[in-house]
Amino acid sequence: MAGRAEIKVGTILDGRYRLDEVIGTGTMGTVYRATQLTVRRPVAVKVLNTSVQHHPKLQQRFEIEARAVGYLNHPNVLTLFDFAYSMDKDVLYMVVEYIEGDTLSQLIQRGISPRLAIHIAYQVANALAHAHDAGVAHRDLKPGNVMLAHERRGERVKVLDFGLARVRDDASRKREASAGDVQGAPGYMAPEQCIGDLETGAPADVYALGCMMFEMFEGRLPFDYDSPGKLMQAHIDEPPPLPNNSAIGAEVRELVQQMLAKSPEQRPTADDVMTVLQPHIEIDVSMETLLRSDPLEPAHTTVDEWSNDARRGPLWFIALVLLAFGVAMLGWFVTQ
Repeated sequence: MAGRAEIKVGTILDGRYRLDEVIGTGTMGTVYRATQLTVRRPVAVKVLNTSVQHHPKLQQRFEIEARAVGYLNHPNVLTLFDFAYSMDKDVLYMVVEYIEGDTLSQLIQRGISPRLAIHIAYQVANALAHAHDAGVAHRDLKPGNVMLAHERRGERVKVLDFGLARVRDDASRKREASAGDVQGAPGYMAPEQCIGDLETGAPADVYALGCMMFEMFEGRLPFDYDSPGKLMQAHIDEPPPLPNNSAIGAEVRELVQQMLAKSPEQRPTADDVMTVLQPHIEIDVSMETLLRSDPLEPAHTTVDEWSNDARRGPLWFIALVLLAFGVAMLGWFVTQ
């Protein structure tokens, strides 16, 4: 059931994984911080809830998620360690790397600098390019499924949660879905995803990344409605907006608008996104440095901030005039 762990903390699965703490719950599964006992390694274990354990579609989705992540081997993608069925507990579970850090949702809520936003977007595009080359489309990309992981060698973006992934030539995915099914986060869903197109694939991931980039640069979504229905209709009907942030170059602003094209064929690929962003990446500056040196602030200037700047302007001018007057008077006294 949603919101409550169905397997007790302290349980040991198959004599190998001790469940130490619940770190996430949902209708479909529960995620635990756990320990791989044989090597004393911290891991995350996602257990399919017993209430849906024998639900064919949800079990199939869980298996596809494990298969999709298992296909991938990339520093910006969550790593799968194991996928198994525990006979004694009668549960399906997957074991992935344990990540400490902040989700992109948390960073956006606090405010994010354009310099850091470009670094994050580049790494997400890198993960998508790898996944798409492997025939995997994420199809549920959103800030909550992207983490800025704190690692020994610094900060690194990790793309998580392939629960709605589509694997190329996967007949089981076609059996699971039916025309008109709509799945995903409304704020980041491509037009074809909003109408339940069965062929929704890699271009939808690029669209979702475009929405995330717009949000990082502007502090709001490209289409901003409270109603999920109105939001999805905007993705289908309203023309793609152009970011207004002057802190990013025209090339990047136009890229975001192209990523939000209504037609999948008109969007750039993840590789194309990397090509445009690469010249804007500061190779000699780490993300950790950007987090430390660039205060996390809204990428756009608010009305209040503009008003404060306007009020400060005359004060600076008066201060300079008084300083010049003081220097002139000092010179007059010295010459007397």
